[in-house]
Amino acid sequence: MEKTFTMIWFDPDPKKTFAKKLSEGITHYRSKYALEPISCLINSAAYAALVQEQNLPQDTAQLIVDGLTVQGRRDVLKYDLYISNNGTQ
Repeated sequence: MEKTFTMIWFDPDPKKTFAKKLSEGITHYRSKYALEPISCLINSAAYAALVQEQNLPQDTAQLIVDGLTVQGRRDVLKYDLYISNNGTQ
């Protein structure tokens, strides 16, 4: 049974796109844990902006970005990405 690791990736750089932040976080996660992440939680406001950026309906519950399931949550801070190898964070 594989252990579950959730890493908080903090990136406040307003010039980076979400895709760039996620890509850097995934690269670090793979390097640090030698595991493949499958999910990412982000701030609900950041998620709403991402959904709008992708021209999707506002009630979209989750997105797949770079192979990760991305969901918005109110309890995640603005610049944090919770990257995990567990789909039920």
